[in-house]
Amino acid sequence: MSRMKRLLSVWSAICLLLCGWPAVNSAFAEASGTDDVPALSAIPVLREMIEEDKRANEEMEKMGYHALPVGLYAVLTESSEPYAPIDTGSVSVSGDSVDLMLAARIEGDESIGIVDYSVTVLLTVNGRMVDFEMDGGRSSGGLLVKTLRGSRDYLLPVHADHLPAAEGENEIMLVLLPFCPEKEMYLDMQFFTCSFRSDHASEGAVIEPCPEERIDRVVTVQNRKDAPELMSMPIVDAGEQLAFESDHRGHNLLRTKPSPTMHFYIDNMSISDMIGRRAGLMALSIDGELQPVWDGKLIGEIRLQEEDLLKAVLLKTDFGSSEHHNVCWYYIETESAGEWKAWNRSCITVETR
Repeated sequence: MSRMKRLLSVWSAICLLLCGWPAVNSAFAEASGTDDVPALSAIPVLREMIEEDKRANEEMEKMGYHALPVGLYAVLTESSEPYAPIDTGSVSVSGDSVDLMLAARIEGDESIGIVDYSVTVLLTVNGRMVDFEMDGGRSSGGLLVKTLRGSRDYLLPVHADHLPAAEGENEIMLVLLPFCPEKEMYLDMQFFTCSFRSDHASEGAVIEPCPEERIDRVVTVQNRKDAPELMSMPIVDAGEQLAFESDHRGHNLLRTKPSPTMHFYIDNMSISDMIGRRAGLMALSIDGELQPVWDGKLIGEIRLQEEDLLKAVLLKTDFGSSEHHNVCWYYIETESAGEWKAWNRSCITVETR
């Protein structure tokens, strides 16, 4: 509940559009502050988002729901002060390239302190991954890892060219996957979408994920009687779980036998507005690093038909005895059955005995 509330709070604060502009200096001069006493964000829209989220968190606390004590706040903005969010609408492209500016800040409470975060970034056009540049760095295989310091403002220019496009309407999506190594904590995933129009089709240059046919174990359930053991969505294979604990903030601890088989699910039966033909990208992170579990690739692709009730992705781990790992599986929808794209971030701490 807290993750959904945070997502809605962030999305209600931002209007998303991408547009082109001349190159700018990405360094941002913050108001005075130290690691002990950080300054408030100097970017008005980020400060407003943070304040709104704090108010919402306080209300949720009164109701017994507890949000993560830290969050990534980001928005696509104009290229100059006051860095206002861009109005909703279609992207402006120059030839087959696009430029955008991302304002971002990671804010946490006193229990977190000021630490570094590793943010994995990917960009898609019409659901297809493309390479891009962010703040002077270049993605590799469609992925870029950026380190952000907590309680600091960032202005991150993004550029992508050789875009694949269809004639007419096209969609761009920017995805952020943050992790705090020091606190061993995955933050909520963020993604931003908008559209652009093209007067001609273009193949562009795309990064191909691992197709579902090459993923070792994907079980499709079309009848509830076909796989009753999967309908309850167990986390590991039967007989592997030794204990399970969770706290009031949604932190989950799973104790297992060595080398457990982790189960991850895409539910196509529970939420009426999201049932139908769907497709998405998948990633598995262990201790903050994406793993090449998709036939040697870091990103896998999966598709669901309308008659599919559930897809279960089963991944065998090589965790030895007495190991401790922070595991997070991501599902990033690229083709939705309804108006809104679905996403899933399943995080759990695994201890083997």
